[in-house]
Amino acid sequence: MLKSKTASQRQLIAFSLAAAFLVAVFAMGGGSRSDISSLVLLRPMAGLLLAYGIVTSLRADFEGLRAIWFIIVASAGLAFIHLIPLPPAIWQSLPGRELIAEIDSTIGLEGVWRPISPVPGEAANALFSLMVPAAFFLLLIRLDHDSLFRLLTLILALGGVSAAFGIIQAAGGDAFYTYRITNPEFSVGLFANRNHQAFLLAMLLPMLGVFAAWPARTVEHARFRSMLAMICALPLVPLIIITGSRMGLVVGVLGILAAVLIYQRVSGRKAGDRNLPAKERRKLMVAGFLAVILLGIVTVVAAQTTTFDRLGSEDGALDNIRFQVWRPILASTWDHFPIGSGIGSFVEVYKVYEPDALLSEKYLNHAHNDWLEVVMVAGLPGLFLLSMLVVVVGTNAIELIRRNDRGKGALLGYLAIALISFLALTSVFDYPLRTPILSCLFAFALVCLRRQKPLARG
Repeated sequence: MLKSKTASQRQLIAFSLAAAFLVAVFAMGGGSRSDISSLVLLRPMAGLLLAYGIVTSLRADFEGLRAIWFIIVASAGLAFIHLIPLPPAIWQSLPGRELIAEIDSTIGLEGVWRPISPVPGEAANALFSLMVPAAFFLLLIRLDHDSLFRLLTLILALGGVSAAFGIIQAAGGDAFYTYRITNPEFSVGLFANRNHQAFLLAMLLPMLGVFAAWPARTVEHARFRSMLAMICALPLVPLIIITGSRMGLVVGVLGILAAVLIYQRVSGRKAGDRNLPAKERRKLMVAGFLAVILLGIVTVVAAQTTTFDRLGSEDGALDNIRFQVWRPILASTWDHFPIGSGIGSFVEVYKVYEPDALLSEKYLNHAHNDWLEVVMVAGLPGLFLLSMLVVVVGTNAIELIRRNDRGKGALLGYLAIALISFLALTSVFDYPLRTPILSCLFAFALVCLRRQKPLARG
């Protein structure tokens, strides 16, 4: 531990590393597959920062965040356990392994030691994927409120870059698709998947609400930030729509509501605070809300967008298969409980349970319900860690709302509640946290939720 460094030096170093790493994550971490070539650069970078974070962390850095750090470490430990080869007698006694045991017996492989996961390569990928958000988390815990806000402005800027890429892609810029396996006819931005682009754009809306409401030095500065936030928010609605993501549209509407609520939450500041007067705040809030809604309606009616066209299209019908696959996934979950089918094993295990009626030339890469998939592959331990995370986040959110605080820490906390809620909701129908970009934003939200008090100096 480098106790000789002053608090300001640690702040500067941590912020600089976090900002540089975030840029790298947005540049290389927009996909969820394990065979993306950019991970060869991103993960070693994350490993170095993770080692730096562990070695230089102080006990005080984890104040209020020890439970979150425990969940991160326990998740990595669980993935590691799923990679440990077990004696045949133990492995074959695990629930749901009867088919493989029968095959082993038929071809004379009864003595082979196997790990819990039947696909150890994917289990190792899951373990290594945790390095990116874990490294970012260890840098974030050293930042005070103002540093977290500066990082928020960087996230907004990077989100703007992704939005710009999406506009060019929608205009026919095929060269601006950054991943080989992607949605080539849709706006995906810096991501491989249109849904994840839509989720990011929706999350920018409450971030802009915080950007507008953050305490300013002068009334003029506050007014400028409020107008800038409104200008940036206006194009986000049509940009979400052209992604063709129905869930993204739902989260976009929730993002507008969250931005308004966050802005309204702090509109009653004391007169001594040199922000916009409460009356001007309310006018801007109402005007912005109506403008965004009006722009969204005009865009939908005029453009006849792909989002709604997909509701009755073949592409939309394929998306609806997601609901049909949950039944065989639940059957697999029950058969492998309480150990789980093995981290990273979803694709291979689902093929065993896939009904004939759902067979097609396409394969299901994930359950499109991360809550369900975690329990399927990780069993009771995965369910326990999920439940612990829900309890930690829920209790802290309730505590924050009950305090009715309007300081900087509370403003970041309200944003965190919105971001975590969006990611939790979209995880019911997708897998956003499997992309490095959104997993880092999740880590950012977790730190903001708990960083309610100013950091101790010295």
